[in-house]
Amino acid sequence: MNRTLLAIGAAIVGALAIVSYDKIVGTVATVDPCTGVENCIPVSVITVHRQPTIQSIPDLNISSKGDIHWIITPSSSTYTFLTDDDVAFPSNKPMDPAPKGEFDCKKKSNSELICTDNYKTPNKAMGYTITVHGSGSTSPSLDPYIVNN
Repeated sequence: MNRTLLAIGAAIVGALAIVSYDKIVGTVATVDPCTGVENCIPVSVITVHRQPTIQSIPDLNISSKGDIHWIITPSSSTYTFLTDDDVAFPSNKPMDPAPKGEFDCKKKSNSELICTDNYKTPNKAMGYTITVHGSGSTSPSLDPYIVNN
């Protein structure tokens, strides 16, 4: 009888530990760093073919002058922004370059970079690159777009 009660008690404690762990891990993994931040783009690093890669980022449509925030997600917290140029709008891009002075970018913290879209060029899609640093190597840059409507 005592062994049965002990086994049942251990099973209940084990089940509660698993449920609690799942709730804690699930909450951490689903945190959106952009909650409440307008024009915010979460940046996540995933592994593809054993290589760190920035997860695909959709294009962002902008309708007036303002700030755009790039925030590294908590699940990618081993990666950082090192310079203002880690989000770049190179004017030498072969397709859809941003005119000089269209964007002013500043690193706010290791996990956040803010660019002001001066909105000098409406009705234009402009490509940019993202670079994050971590784990002894730089993940590949991405090539999404900001679209001034």
